[in-house]
Amino acid sequence: MLSCKRLEAWRDGIQDYLYLLILDDLLDRAEASGKPDLQAMAREGRATVDDVIEEIRLHTDVHYAYDNAKRRCALEIVRLMQAGLAPRTNPDGTIQRHRLYRPEKIYAPEDGGIPHPGSG
Repeated sequence: MLSCKRLEAWRDGIQDYLYLLILDDLLDRAEASGKPDLQAMAREGRATVDDVIEEIRLHTDVHYAYDNAKRRCALEIVRLMQAGLAPRTNPDGTIQRHRLYRPEKIYAPEDGGIPHPGSG
């Protein structure tokens, strides 16, 4: 039973990570759009992401913090999609995950990220 719980937690973590990457990609595209309304939404979205990260850091042992973080990120994704942005997709309709993976955004210790595994 324990291994099943660990696999479930691992899967949930991967899904959460992909969710954040999708949101980050939408925010990048909103910022680069040149449209003031989308750029304002991107600023608000970045502030939400910063709040979510801080909430999770402060409440690592409280499950509701993770649920609240997912809900807030989902609302930001929906808001950006309603404004005309959509996640990048492959011809078969699946999300282009390989375009979303950008280790420089994850491994940025100067910005509070984790050190890159190859950095010694």
